[in-house]
Amino acid sequence: MVDNVISHTAEVKKFIELVTNDERFMTMILSIGAGIFMVAYKQSSNLVCG
Repeated sequence: MVDNVISHTAEVKKFIELVTNDERFMTMILSIGAGIFMVAYKQSSNLVCG
């Protein structure tokens, strides 16, 4: 999670673009406070549990 992404757009722009364009991650920007950028790693469907 990255805080202040709405209030400090210029400072985090390249990072957000890098992560958003990487298909290994799911991302979302929440309009809470100054903005929160949430990132989650997509689990590979090739993994077998158990």
